[in-house]
Amino acid sequence: TFLPLSLPPSLLPLAELANLPPPTQVLTFDEALSASLARPLTFRPVPKDVRSVATLVYTSGTTNKPKGVVLRHSNLLHQVNYNSFTDSPSKEPAYNPVLGDVLVSVLPCWHIFERTAEYWMFSKGIHVVYSNVKNFKADLAKHQPQFIVAVPRLLETIYRGVLQKFAAEKGAKKKIIEFFTRVGSAWVKAWRVARGLVLRSRAPNPIERLLALVLALVLSPLAAVGDKLVWSKVRAGLGGRIKVLVAGGSSMPLVLEDFFELLRTPVIVGYGMTETSPVITNRVAEKNLAGSVGRTARDTEVKIVDPESGARLPEGQPGLVLMRGPQMMAGYKSNAEASKAVLDQEGFLDTGDLGRIHPLTKHLIITGRAKDTIVLSNGENVEPQPIEDVVCANSALVDQVMCVGQDEKVLGMLVVPNVRALARAGLVDRGLAERVAELLGGQVLTNGIAGSRAELEEVEASLREKKEVKKALLADIARAMGKSFRETERVGAVEVVLEPFNMANGFLTQTLKVKRNVVSGHYAQEIEQMYR
Repeated sequence: TFLPLSLPPSLLPLAELANLPPPTQVLTFDEALSASLARPLTFRPVPKDVRSVATLVYTSGTTNKPKGVVLRHSNLLHQVNYNSFTDSPSKEPAYNPVLGDVLVSVLPCWHIFERTAEYWMFSKGIHVVYSNVKNFKADLAKHQPQFIVAVPRLLETIYRGVLQKFAAEKGAKKKIIEFFTRVGSAWVKAWRVARGLVLRSRAPNPIERLLALVLALVLSPLAAVGDKLVWSKVRAGLGGRIKVLVAGGSSMPLVLEDFFELLRTPVIVGYGMTETSPVITNRVAEKNLAGSVGRTARDTEVKIVDPESGARLPEGQPGLVLMRGPQMMAGYKSNAEASKAVLDQEGFLDTGDLGRIHPLTKHLIITGRAKDTIVLSNGENVEPQPIEDVVCANSALVDQVMCVGQDEKVLGMLVVPNVRALARAGLVDRGLAERVAELLGGQVLTNGIAGSRAELEEVEASLREKKEVKKALLADIARAMGKSFRETERVGAVEVVLEPFNMANGFLTQTLKVKRNVVSGHYAQEIEQMYR
């Protein structure tokens, strides 16, 4: 197609003979600006009603087609006006953003979690540095932020990086690190019991708390030495000035909670969804109960109901999580049926999550997704997320996993292995491991694989034939899970997948949550083969 721009008058007859369309007028920016300033300026008045629509945010579509969530100004203002990481006004400067603080942003700024966090922090006068996965480490060192808003997967990457660095140490230095890791872990757990911050059906009794306090005090000098020699250097890698790491978007494995508490870096975990702007609950520094997602935000109600009958359940009993509050959406755009479907008769929104209210602390504990539940052939229900979190955090041989096994006898797992770790364990050739690393590239989570998919699939097929690899993966998964899971939750079958779940292949959302239905559909044949 030929598009004529401005033509001199002498050429216009020729343009007509050639049957060209009339020329298009092209203005420079300065000419356009001058033309607009020559006319009277008119502005549409900004609506002052807080119930007017502020934004339209589409859900990530992990289970079905994305829906447009209509959020009002009042929804977002609830988050801005009432958010806090502390219950104590005197401690606000220690935990909440103040003028001049820095946030390094690595999540998509259009995602509701990051977006609302930025609104709140902007209202406090902070600076935001927009980073990405590639430059994240350098930006931490350069800008030394007080805050990072992250999903657990990003925090897990930091944790794994530290562990790999520690594992590479040798001799006395390695023994020192291991010693202070054991001391620090015992100190952290003793302090939790002493403060009553443990997820139990009953509170620690006074004697138990006293003994824990004594142990914490005895270990404190050694923990302080360990902090000076080991953990302060890790904090320096995060910039050295972190007040709070803000985590949300998916569940937080307990091993990550332990690690960052060992670093003396508070992790404030929140819970919510796009439809709730997003925060429904969040923890605060004074009651930072690991394993929970905190108490309800101001003016917010949460109830737990039976998934089948909808009847309200007593505190402590798991069920479907419902909420209502001023942060709740106006509805889904042009989809009255879907808007109505997520509300009960009392106006509570169905979050689609399973959870329970801790009867002592009133914290909400999320146990899984209602639609993610895997029902085995014996009728046992299995929640995959806690299993996946523990395996990814505790197994050196795996990078990513996804549980499968609907209507099967045992739970299965798709495993994206750490091929270099397999090589260190003597399970694959080191040269092969390095070639796989080259094929994957350095930005695989966001950009997809860098090399030939055909070659990667060829290596993948060869690994699937190695019984010793699958045997080692099953053994390491069992070790990583420990003794805290039921027999029916044990993994009995695995299949190797070399291409990581990533945003480019559509297997991950922007907050790095696995789209289970997409992954299951793509690997349907492999899942079927797993159970033959």
